[in-house]
Amino acid sequence: MPSPMWIKKIIKPARIARIQEALGQRKHSPLRILDVGCGPHVMNTKAWFNVLEYHGVDRHMWPGFEHLYANLDKLFLIDLETPELAGVPDGHYDLIILSHVIEHLSNGLEVVELITRKLAPGGCLYIESPSKRTINLPSAIGFMNFYDDPTHKRLYFDDEIIHILQKSYLQVLYTGYRRTWARAILIPPLSIVLNLFYFLPFKRRISSWGLWELLGIARVWVAIRGS
Repeated sequence: MPSPMWIKKIIKPARIARIQEALGQRKHSPLRILDVGCGPHVMNTKAWFNVLEYHGVDRHMWPGFEHLYANLDKLFLIDLETPELAGVPDGHYDLIILSHVIEHLSNGLEVVELITRKLAPGGCLYIESPSKRTINLPSAIGFMNFYDDPTHKRLYFDDEIIHILQKSYLQVLYTGYRRTWARAILIPPLSIVLNLFYFLPFKRRISSWGLWELLGIARVWVAIRGS
C-alpha cells in the first residue's frame, strides 16, 4: 500500500531526502538518472528532480502497466541475472537508483559492481534492500518478513556492499536504515489505526504500510564517485 501523494508532499520520502543530501547543490542541476528495476513507478522519483534524462532497467514491463513506461526516455529490458548491462552507457549517469532489486538476485554483488561503472564523475548511487531485521518480523500485507515475497533470494549486508563500493572507488556517504524521523513518528499512528479497525478485523492480517521507517525494514547504502 503506497503512501498517498498528499503525505509524500507534506513529509518527503526518506529515499528522496537521502539522495538530495548526497547530491548537495547538484540536486538542483539537470540530472541523468538510471532507475534499475524501475517498475511502473517512474513518476514517484521523477517528480522530485530536475531531470535531463530518465532511463530505466527492467526484466520486462509489468503487465497492465505498460503505458506508464512511456514516462521513461529509454527502457533497457535486461535480465540482471546475466552478467552484463548491454547498451547501458558507462560513466553517464548523475544518479543511479537500485531499490529493492538485489534481494531478488543471487548475483546481486556482481550487479552492484557493474552498476558502479555507469556513474559519471560526481554521480550518486542509492541502493536499498531488506534489512536483516525482516527475518524476525511477522508476516504482513505489503512485505514485512523477508519471506513474505517468494521471489526474494537472499539478504545483503553492510560489509559486502561497502566492500564492492570501495573496491569500485566510490566514497560511501551513508549506510543505515531507510528512515526520516518525521515519517517514523508521524505516519505509524495512521498505520496502527488502519490495522486495528480495518486490516486485522477484515483481512485477518496486519499491513506493513507506514511501519517501514519505524521498524527498520529497509537498509540503505549511498555512495558517490569522486569528481
